[in-house]
Amino acid sequence: MPPVGRLQIAGNRRGVEKRFIYSDTMARDFYKRETTPMDLKRKLKNSELKEDVYKGPSEIHGTGLFARRDIEKGEYIGTYHGPLAQRNGTYVLWVYETDDTENPVGRSGRNLLRFLNHAKPGRGEFDGFDFFACMNIEAGEEITFNYDGA
Repeated sequence: MPPVGRLQIAGNRRGVEKRFIYSDTMARDFYKRETTPMDLKRKLKNSELKEDVYKGPSEIHGTGLFARRDIEKGEYIGTYHGPLAQRNGTYVLWVYETDDTENPVGRSGRNLLRFLNHAKPGRGEFDGFDFFACMNIEAGEEITFNYDGA
């Protein structure tokens, strides 16, 4: 199971900002790696993610992300991908190291993972920008994560 950090939520004029705080001392350029911590091929593009997930109407909020197939606990789902963010905005995920909250790395989500909605408990969790299932997820279930990180 990947380490779990905590997520800070901050409001802004365009929506809600998602801020993930590392629970370990991962390198700040973690998102540049070509493999995940478990040496899996990263899924960045929608064409790669569509084998496992799809977007659809959510009962939680607007559009959500759903499992196309059964996903097992601990399984890598995909990587939150997009250009580096210079400021807050909708679909921005800020990743901090626990010992360095002054230098976050932000990504403006451009792939399907931007449709992840909040739920307690969430069905997945981030390890840096990589997203993993933290419980078994059945096909058709909405994939969520806890913005509070708890």
